[in-house]
Amino acid sequence: GSTISSNCVPYNGSPIPCLPNCANQTVIDVLYKLVAQECYTLSLLDLSTLDLSCFYTPCPSCQNPTKLKDVLQLMINFMCSQQTQINNLQTQVNNLNAGIAPAP
Repeated sequence: GSTISSNCVPYNGSPIPCLPNCANQTVIDVLYKLVAQECYTLSLLDLSTLDLSCFYTPCPSCQNPTKLKDVLQLMINFMCSQQTQINNLQTQVNNLNAGIAPAP
């Protein structure tokens, strides 16, 4: 058998929702579009340059998180700690309004 270039093989697969107009394309064209889309998506998800210093103080030898789930967890932890502080302050204000002396 002779080898056939992927430039000559038409894409006859199912439609790909994120890649319109795959009909009448070659396999290599569709593959290129998929890889370009993947590279673009990865560039949007690059978290390496985020300044997360307002959420936490990393140890000197620690690196900033670069995974989306880790950054989101830091943000959630920070918001939860802020809510806890707000709740504690609200309790103190309520106690003061009720005439209850704050604990030493």
